Amino acid sequence: MPERATIQEILNRFLVADGLDYRRRKVCGNLQACRTERLGGLQLRCDQCDTEQHWYHSCRDRHCPQCQNRATQAWCERQHRQMLPVTYYHLVFTLPHELNVWVQLHPREIHRLLFQSVWSTLKAFGQD
Repeated sequence: MPERATIQEILNRFLVADGLDYRRRKVCGNLQACRTERLGGLQLRCDQCDTEQHWYHSCRDRHCPQCQNRATQAWCERQHRQMLPVTYYHLVFTLPHELNVWVQLHPREIHRLLFQSVWSTLKAFGQD
C-alpha cells in the first residue's frame, strides 16, 4: 500500500505562492519548514554507541497538522464524550453570493437574520 502524502510534501511540490496574500504565504512557509533544517533543531548522540539523530524544531503554527495533531485528537475526544446517544444530522444553510458584500459590511446583523430564518424553518419542519 502506498504511503499517504503529507501536507508538507504537497506544498513543497505544488505550491505557487505568487497568488497568496502575506498571511497565507506565511502559513504555507511555516508548514513547509516544520521539522526541517530550516527551523533548526537538536543533534542527539548516544554516549554508548555514538549513533546520532537529528530532532528538528516544529513550526507550532495552528494550521499545521504535524504540530496540532495531539490537540486536535484531544478536542475530538472531548466533543465525542459530550455527544448524546441520538442520531445527528448535519444541515447547511447558505446565503446567495449576492449577499457576500453585505455579510462583510454587516456580519452581526446578517448572521442574526440568517439564524433567525434557520430557526423558523427548522421549527416549522419540526411542527409538521
